[in-house]
Amino acid sequence: MRRQVASGGSISYLPDRNVVLGLKAGVILGTMPRPNTLNGDVNLEGAFTSSGGVSTMSFFGAGYMMVPIVNRPANPPVRAQFDITYDFPRNVLDGTFGLQVNAPALSGGGTAKLYASASKWYLRVGVGGTSAAPVVTSWDRVRFTVAGLLNVNGYMATGSAGTLPPMPSLPYGVPPLQSSPNRNMAGITGVLFGAGVDIDVHPNIGFAGADVTGAAAFDVLLADYSSRRCNGQVPGINGWYATGQMGAYLKAKGWIGVSQEVAEFVSTVINETYRVFVEGWWAFWDWISGHWETRSRQRTVTTRIVKIQSATVPLVEVNAGASFAAGMPNPTWFEGNLRMYYTAFGIRDYVDMPFSTGTICRP
Repeated sequence: MRRQVASGGSISYLPDRNVVLGLKAGVILGTMPRPNTLNGDVNLEGAFTSSGGVSTMSFFGAGYMMVPIVNRPANPPVRAQFDITYDFPRNVLDGTFGLQVNAPALSGGGTAKLYASASKWYLRVGVGGTSAAPVVTSWDRVRFTVAGLLNVNGYMATGSAGTLPPMPSLPYGVPPLQSSPNRNMAGITGVLFGAGVDIDVHPNIGFAGADVTGAAAFDVLLADYSSRRCNGQVPGINGWYATGQMGAYLKAKGWIGVSQEVAEFVSTVINETYRVFVEGWWAFWDWISGHWETRSRQRTVTTRIVKIQSATVPLVEVNAGASFAAGMPNPTWFEGNLRMYYTAFGIRDYVDMPFSTGTICRP
Protein backbone atom coordinates (compact mmCIF):
# COMPACT_ATOMS: atom_id res chain seq x y z
CA MET A 1 0.00 0.00 0.00
CA ARG A 2 1.17 3.53 -0.78
CA ARG A 3 -0.09 6.65 0.94
CA GLN A 4 -1.77 9.30 -1.19
CA VAL A 5 -2.69 12.79 0.03
CA ALA A 6 -5.60 14.61 -1.61
CA SER A 7 -5.68 18.37 -2.18
CA GLY A 8 -7.97 18.80 0.83
CA GLY A 9 -5.52 17.02 3.13
CA SER A 10 -7.33 13.67 3.38
CA ILE A 11 -5.14 10.57 3.32
CA SER A 12 -5.89 7.32 1.49
CA TYR A 13 -3.85 4.19 0.80
CA LEU A 14 -3.68 2.64 -2.65
CA PRO A 15 -2.35 -0.80 -3.63
CA ASP A 16 1.27 -0.80 -4.83
CA ARG A 17 2.93 -3.99 -6.08
CA ASN A 18 6.36 -2.60 -5.18
CA VAL A 19 5.45 -2.21 -1.51
CA VAL A 20 4.97 -5.39 0.52
CA LEU A 21 5.07 -3.92 4.02
CA GLY A 22 4.18 -0.57 5.55
CA LEU A 23 4.66 0.56 9.10
CA LYS A 24 3.23 3.68 10.70
CA ALA A 25 3.63 5.17 14.17
CA GLY A 26 1.98 8.31 15.44
CA VAL A 27 1.79 10.42 18.57
CA ILE A 28 -0.51 13.19 19.74
CA LEU A 29 1.30 16.10 21.37
CA GLY A 30 0.04 19.02 23.42
CA THR A 31 1.28 21.72 25.74
CA MET A 32 0.81 21.32 29.47
CA PRO A 33 -1.15 21.95 31.59
CA ARG A 34 -3.54 23.18 28.87
CA PRO A 35 -3.15 21.44 25.50
CA ASN A 36 -5.64 23.89 23.94
CA THR A 37 -2.78 26.36 23.50
CA LEU A 38 -0.91 24.16 21.04
CA ASN A 39 -1.43 20.53 20.07
CA GLY A 40 -0.92 18.36 17.05
CA ASP A 41 -0.43 14.97 15.45
CA VAL A 42 2.95 13.69 14.30
CA ASN A 43 3.35 10.53 12.21
CA LEU A 44 6.31 8.50 10.97
CA GLU A 45 5.70 6.03 8.17
CA GLY A 46 7.90 3.64 6.25
CA ALA A 47 7.23 1.52 3.17
CA PHE A 48 9.40 -1.53 2.36
CA THR A 49 10.04 -3.38 -0.90
CA SER A 50 9.90 -7.12 -1.53
CA SER A 51 13.69 -7.29 -1.33
CA GLY A 52 13.61 -5.92 2.20
CA GLY A 53 14.83 -2.44 1.29
CA VAL A 54 13.24 0.85 2.25
CA SER A 55 11.04 2.33 -0.46
CA THR A 56 9.92 5.59 1.18
CA MET A 57 10.13 7.19 4.58
CA SER A 58 7.56 9.87 5.45
CA PHE A 59 7.23 12.35 8.27
CA PHE A 60 3.90 14.16 8.33
CA GLY A 61 1.36 15.72 10.64
CA ALA A 62 -0.51 18.86 11.63
CA GLY A 63 -0.45 21.39 14.44
CA TYR A 64 -3.35 23.38 15.91
CA MET A 65 -3.70 26.41 18.13
CA MET A 66 -6.56 27.51 20.41
CA VAL A 67 -8.55 24.28 20.00
CA PRO A 68 -9.07 21.23 22.24
CA ILE A 69 -6.83 18.26 21.68
CA VAL A 70 -9.88 16.07 21.04
CA ASN A 71 -12.92 16.87 18.89
CA ARG A 72 -11.11 19.55 16.93
CA PRO A 73 -13.40 21.79 14.83
CA ALA A 74 -13.40 21.62 11.04
CA ASN A 75 -12.08 25.20 10.77
CA PRO A 76 -9.68 25.79 13.67
CA PRO A 77 -8.31 29.31 14.28
CA VAL A 78 -4.79 28.20 13.29
CA ARG A 79 -3.78 25.04 11.48
CA ALA A 80 -0.35 24.15 10.08
CA GLN A 81 0.46 20.92 8.26
CA PHE A 82 3.58 19.32 6.85
CA ASP A 83 4.34 16.25 4.76
CA ILE A 84 7.96 15.30 4.03
CA THR A 85 8.79 12.13 2.10
CA TYR A 86 12.11 10.71 0.99
CA ASP A 87 12.02 8.29 -1.93
CA PHE A 88 15.06 6.04 -1.58
CA PRO A 89 15.05 4.36 -5.02
CA ARG A 90 14.88 7.76 -6.79
CA ASN A 91 16.87 9.74 -4.21
CA VAL A 92 14.19 12.42 -4.06
CA LEU A 93 13.14 14.56 -1.09
CA ASP A 94 9.66 16.02 -1.46
CA GLY A 95 8.01 18.23 1.14
CA THR A 96 4.74 20.16 1.30
CA PHE A 97 3.83 22.70 3.97
CA GLY A 98 0.64 24.66 4.58
CA LEU A 99 -0.83 27.23 6.93
CA GLN A 100 -4.45 28.34 7.42
CA VAL A 101 -5.65 31.09 9.77
CA ASN A 102 -9.36 31.64 10.55
CA ALA A 103 -9.34 34.34 13.22
CA PRO A 104 -11.85 37.23 13.38
CA ALA A 105 -9.26 39.92 12.54
CA LEU A 106 -6.94 37.77 10.42
CA SER A 107 -7.73 35.08 7.88
CA GLY A 108 -5.93 33.42 5.01
CA GLY A 109 -2.97 31.15 4.45
CA GLY A 110 -0.80 29.55 1.83
CA THR A 111 1.41 26.64 0.88
CA ALA A 112 5.11 25.95 0.37
CA LYS A 113 6.94 23.28 -1.62
CA LEU A 114 10.41 21.81 -1.06
CA TYR A 115 12.03 19.49 -3.60
CA ALA A 116 15.54 18.07 -3.88
CA SER A 117 16.99 15.46 -6.19
CA ALA A 118 20.31 14.68 -7.80
CA SER A 119 19.54 16.95 -10.77
CA LYS A 120 17.72 19.95 -9.23
CA TRP A 121 16.31 21.49 -6.09
CA TYR A 122 13.92 24.32 -5.25
CA LEU A 123 11.96 25.96 -2.45
CA ARG A 124 8.75 27.75 -3.39
CA VAL A 125 6.40 29.65 -1.10
CA GLY A 126 3.16 30.88 -2.65
CA VAL A 127 4.14 29.71 -6.14
CA GLY A 128 1.84 27.55 -8.26
CA GLY A 129 2.06 25.86 -11.61
CA THR A 130 3.89 22.62 -12.30
CA SER A 131 7.38 21.56 -11.31
CA ALA A 132 8.62 22.17 -14.85
CA ALA A 133 6.68 25.41 -15.42
CA PRO A 134 6.28 27.30 -12.14
CA VAL A 135 4.25 30.50 -12.20
CA VAL A 136 3.38 33.27 -9.75
CA THR A 137 -0.27 34.37 -9.77
CA SER A 138 -2.34 36.39 -7.32
CA TRP A 139 -4.26 33.27 -6.23
CA ASP A 140 -1.26 31.04 -5.55
CA ARG A 141 0.44 33.53 -3.25
CA VAL A 142 0.30 33.40 0.52
CA ARG A 143 -2.65 35.66 1.25
CA PHE A 144 -4.04 37.21 4.42
CA THR A 145 -6.99 39.53 5.03
CA VAL A 146 -6.54 41.97 7.90
CA ALA A 147 -9.67 43.24 9.68
CA GLY A 148 -11.70 42.61 6.53
CA LEU A 149 -10.17 45.71 4.91
CA LEU A 150 -6.62 45.01 3.82
CA ASN A 151 -5.50 42.08 1.66
CA VAL A 152 -1.80 41.23 1.91
CA ASN A 153 0.00 38.66 -0.25
CA GLY A 154 3.53 37.46 -0.82
CA TYR A 155 5.70 34.78 -2.39
CA MET A 156 9.27 33.54 -2.59
CA ALA A 157 11.14 31.13 -4.85
CA THR A 158 14.71 29.92 -5.01
CA GLY A 159 16.44 26.92 -6.49
CA SER A 160 18.89 25.52 -8.96
CA ALA A 161 19.17 26.52 -12.61
CA GLY A 162 15.91 26.37 -14.53
CA THR A 163 13.59 26.11 -11.51
CA LEU A 164 12.83 29.82 -10.99
CA PRO A 165 9.50 31.22 -12.25
CA PRO A 166 9.58 34.42 -14.30
CA MET A 167 8.85 37.72 -12.60
CA PRO A 168 5.06 38.26 -12.50
CA SER A 169 3.21 41.15 -14.07
CA LEU A 170 2.38 44.27 -12.10
CA PRO A 171 -1.20 44.78 -10.83
CA TYR A 172 -3.94 45.63 -13.29
CA GLY A 173 -4.37 49.37 -13.63
CA VAL A 174 -0.66 50.16 -13.39
CA PRO A 175 0.73 52.15 -16.35
CA PRO A 176 3.06 50.17 -18.62
CA LEU A 177 6.84 50.53 -18.61
CA GLN A 178 9.14 51.03 -21.57
CA SER A 179 10.68 47.59 -21.00
CA SER A 180 9.34 44.33 -19.62
CA PRO A 181 10.97 41.53 -17.60
CA ASN A 182 12.73 38.75 -19.47
CA ARG A 183 10.49 35.70 -19.07
CA ASN A 184 13.13 33.26 -20.33
CA MET A 185 14.47 31.75 -17.10
CA ALA A 186 16.30 28.81 -18.67
CA GLY A 187 19.63 28.20 -16.98
CA ILE A 188 19.10 30.96 -14.38
CA THR A 189 19.56 30.39 -10.66
CA GLY A 190 18.88 32.81 -7.83
CA VAL A 191 16.07 34.03 -5.59
CA LEU A 192 12.81 35.74 -6.50
CA PHE A 193 10.45 37.28 -3.97
CA GLY A 194 7.68 39.83 -3.82
CA ALA A 195 4.65 41.09 -1.94
CA GLY A 196 1.50 43.04 -2.58
CA VAL A 197 -1.41 44.72 -0.87
CA ASP A 198 -4.84 45.78 -2.06
CA ILE A 199 -7.64 47.71 -0.40
CA ASP A 200 -11.32 48.30 -1.09
CA VAL A 201 -13.08 50.55 1.44
CA HIS A 202 -16.18 52.72 1.34
CA PRO A 203 -16.27 55.03 4.40
CA ASN A 204 -19.52 56.87 5.03
CA ILE A 205 -20.32 59.44 7.74
CA GLY A 206 -23.89 60.10 6.69
CA PHE A 207 -23.72 63.39 4.82
CA ALA A 208 -20.39 62.55 3.09
CA GLY A 209 -18.44 59.51 2.01
CA ALA A 210 -15.81 58.07 -0.26
CA ASP A 211 -15.07 55.03 -2.42
CA VAL A 212 -11.43 53.98 -2.35
CA THR A 213 -9.82 51.03 -4.16
CA GLY A 214 -6.17 50.44 -4.81
CA ALA A 215 -3.29 48.02 -4.96
CA ALA A 216 0.48 48.01 -4.72
CA ALA A 217 3.10 45.32 -5.34
CA PHE A 218 6.81 44.82 -5.73
CA ASP A 219 9.06 42.06 -7.09
CA VAL A 220 12.81 41.54 -6.73
CA LEU A 221 14.99 39.03 -8.59
CA LEU A 222 18.62 38.42 -7.66
CA ALA A 223 20.05 35.92 -10.13
CA ASP A 224 23.24 34.60 -11.66
CA TYR A 225 23.41 35.86 -15.25
CA SER A 226 26.95 34.69 -15.96
CA SER A 227 25.80 33.07 -19.21
CA ARG A 228 24.06 36.22 -20.50
CA ARG A 229 25.17 39.61 -21.72
CA CYS A 230 24.02 43.22 -21.52
CA ASN A 231 25.61 45.47 -24.12
CA GLY A 232 28.23 42.79 -24.71
CA GLN A 233 29.26 42.49 -21.04
CA VAL A 234 28.41 40.18 -18.15
CA PRO A 235 26.09 42.20 -15.89
CA GLY A 236 26.38 42.64 -12.14
CA ILE A 237 29.13 41.37 -9.86
CA ASN A 238 30.55 38.11 -11.18
CA GLY A 239 27.27 37.67 -13.04
CA TRP A 240 24.99 38.29 -10.05
CA TYR A 241 22.57 41.02 -11.03
CA ALA A 242 19.46 42.40 -9.29
CA THR A 243 16.34 43.63 -11.04
CA GLY A 244 13.11 44.76 -9.52
CA GLN A 245 9.80 46.40 -10.19
CA MET A 246 7.10 48.17 -8.22
CA GLY A 247 3.65 49.39 -9.14
CA ALA A 248 0.62 50.95 -7.51
CA TYR A 249 -2.73 52.37 -8.48
CA LEU A 250 -5.45 54.27 -6.63
CA LYS A 251 -9.04 55.02 -7.51
CA ALA A 252 -10.73 57.39 -5.10
CA LYS A 253 -13.98 59.32 -5.21
CA GLY A 254 -15.31 61.68 -2.54
CA TRP A 255 -18.90 62.89 -2.39
CA ILE A 256 -21.44 64.69 -0.23
CA GLY A 257 -25.11 63.93 0.14
CA VAL A 258 -27.76 66.52 -0.71
CA SER A 259 -31.39 66.28 0.39
CA GLN A 260 -34.35 68.59 -0.24
CA GLU A 261 -38.08 68.63 0.38
CA VAL A 262 -40.36 68.53 -2.63
CA ALA A 263 -44.08 69.28 -2.20
CA GLU A 264 -46.67 67.67 -4.43
CA PHE A 265 -50.36 68.56 -4.55
CA VAL A 266 -52.73 65.73 -5.32
CA SER A 267 -56.39 66.43 -6.14
CA THR A 268 -59.03 63.81 -5.46
CA VAL A 269 -62.65 63.95 -6.66
CA ILE A 270 -65.15 62.62 -4.10
CA ASN A 271 -68.71 61.65 -5.05
CA GLU A 272 -71.23 62.28 -2.25
CA THR A 273 -74.95 61.54 -1.85
CA TYR A 274 -77.35 63.21 0.56
CA ARG A 275 -81.08 63.34 1.34
CA VAL A 276 -83.29 66.46 1.44
CA PHE A 277 -86.95 67.30 1.63
CA VAL A 278 -88.62 70.04 -0.39
CA GLU A 279 -89.58 73.17 1.49
CA GLY A 280 -93.28 74.11 1.56
CA TRP A 281 -96.44 73.59 3.58
CA TRP A 282 -96.25 69.87 2.87
CA ALA A 283 -92.65 69.56 3.99
CA PHE A 284 -93.62 68.87 7.55
CA TRP A 285 -95.72 65.92 6.44
CA ASP A 286 -92.85 64.54 4.24
CA TRP A 287 -90.45 64.81 7.15
CA ILE A 288 -92.81 62.88 9.41
CA SER A 289 -93.65 60.24 6.82
CA GLY A 290 -89.95 59.74 5.84
CA HIS A 291 -90.39 60.68 2.20
CA TRP A 292 -86.92 62.10 1.46
CA GLU A 293 -85.38 63.04 -1.89
CA THR A 294 -81.89 61.69 -2.63
CA ARG A 295 -79.44 63.93 -4.46
CA SER A 296 -75.70 63.63 -5.43
CA ARG A 297 -72.75 66.01 -5.82
CA GLN A 298 -68.97 66.04 -6.45
CA ARG A 299 -66.37 67.61 -4.24
CA THR A 300 -62.64 68.09 -5.02
CA VAL A 301 -60.15 67.63 -2.16
CA THR A 302 -56.52 68.80 -2.60
CA THR A 303 -53.80 67.14 -0.45
CA ARG A 304 -50.23 68.44 0.02
CA ILE A 305 -47.63 65.61 0.10
CA VAL A 306 -44.03 66.36 1.08
CA LYS A 307 -41.27 64.07 -0.27
CA ILE A 308 -37.54 64.12 0.47
CA GLN A 309 -35.26 63.60 -2.53
CA SER A 310 -31.62 62.65 -1.96
CA ALA A 311 -28.64 62.72 -4.32
CA THR A 312 -24.86 62.52 -4.12
CA VAL A 313 -22.67 65.28 -5.50
CA PRO A 314 -19.10 64.25 -6.43
CA LEU A 315 -16.38 66.53 -5.07
CA VAL A 316 -13.08 64.87 -5.96
CA GLU A 317 -12.29 61.90 -8.21
CA VAL A 318 -8.76 60.60 -8.71
CA ASN A 319 -7.43 57.75 -10.89
CA ALA A 320 -3.70 57.46 -10.40
CA GLY A 321 -1.08 54.85 -11.20
CA ALA A 322 2.68 54.55 -10.98
CA SER A 323 5.17 51.94 -12.08
CA PHE A 324 8.91 51.70 -11.51
CA ALA A 325 11.67 49.29 -12.51
CA ALA A 326 15.39 49.21 -11.80
CA GLY A 327 18.50 47.10 -12.19
CA MET A 328 21.87 47.20 -10.46
CA PRO A 329 24.82 47.12 -10.36
CA ASN A 330 26.80 47.35 -13.58
CA PRO A 331 24.79 48.68 -15.25
CA THR A 332 22.56 50.69 -12.93
CA TRP A 333 19.36 51.97 -14.49
CA PHE A 334 15.94 53.21 -13.49
CA GLU A 335 12.69 53.81 -15.32
CA GLY A 336 9.16 54.73 -14.36
CA ASN A 337 5.80 55.99 -15.48
CA LEU A 338 3.30 58.21 -13.67
CA ARG A 339 -0.28 58.68 -14.80
CA MET A 340 -3.07 60.55 -13.09
CA TYR A 341 -6.51 61.76 -14.04
CA TYR A 342 -8.40 63.86 -11.56
CA THR A 343 -11.54 65.95 -11.23
CA ALA A 344 -11.80 68.41 -8.36
CA PHE A 345 -14.72 70.80 -7.96
CA GLY A 346 -15.40 70.76 -11.68
CA ILE A 347 -11.75 71.12 -12.74
CA ARG A 348 -10.29 68.26 -14.78
CA ASP A 349 -6.71 67.46 -15.68
CA TYR A 350 -4.53 64.58 -16.90
CA VAL A 351 -0.87 63.85 -16.18
CA ASP A 352 1.33 61.34 -18.04
CA MET A 353 5.02 61.37 -17.17
CA PRO A 354 7.32 58.49 -18.28
CA PHE A 355 10.99 58.80 -17.39
CA SER A 356 14.19 56.76 -17.37
CA THR A 357 17.87 57.04 -16.64
CA GLY A 358 20.80 54.80 -17.45
CA THR A 359 21.06 51.96 -19.96
CA ILE A 360 18.23 49.45 -19.41
CA CYS A 361 19.47 45.88 -18.93
CA ARG A 362 17.02 42.96 -18.95
CA PRO A 363 19.40 39.95 -19.17
